[in-house]
Amino acid sequence: MRKALEALAIEWAVERISEDDISKLEEIVELMEFYTVKKNFEKIMEANKSFHETIYKASESRFMAQILRSYQDYVQQARRTTVYETDYLVGILNEHKAILGAMRKRNAKEAIKLTNQHLDNSRKRTESKWKRLV
Repeated sequence: MRKALEALAIEWAVERISEDDISKLEEIVELMEFYTVKKNFEKIMEANKSFHETIYKASESRFMAQILRSYQDYVQQARRTTVYETDYLVGILNEHKAILGAMRKRNAKEAIKLTNQHLDNSRKRTESKWKRLV
């Protein structure tokens, strides 16, 4: 369900995103990079949330943004366990950079593909972490 909603949100965001929002995403990715180097997990989590919420806002659908924010709150705990894996930090950062690049180019198809890959990778990271905990 999340993949379908995220894909629609990213498609609408690519069509409607302002230059100010692109700049905001660039700043967020720069912060993510800084905090990835520092391995500051809390700040990475904050930046990750801001990245996705900026995309939701740019979709200009308050209803979709509300649903996706609720879903993000629901999976926040799982995300915490995967982001705290140092080995995953660079991959997560690079996925966000790629999504931003596609949005900068206004390429909705590529942005959707990259977002789907990001969500698949997030799921795989979570499953891997849970398997190691059991």
